[in-house]
Amino acid sequence: IKGACDLPGWTSVSITPEMVGRTVAVFTSIEAKSSTGGATPEQRNWMEQVVKAGGIAGIARSGDEALGIVEQWKRGI
Repeated sequence: IKGACDLPGWTSVSITPEMVGRTVAVFTSIEAKSSTGGATPEQRNWMEQVVKAGGIAGIARSGDEALGIVEQWKRGI
């Protein structure tokens, strides 16, 4: 990816009382697919690992679906 850093990844952080009110970035990985496209096993594994580490990940077939993935995470779904 042009302009991206060389070592992408994430750091899982448990929010403590001292952190309440701070803004933190949450790693987000949306896999864009057509209406008939499917994720490879490697892509599914990647998304599972992101979610296990506290990030946001999913497959979206439209912009609205991508926003929905983020909104669901915000609501704890």
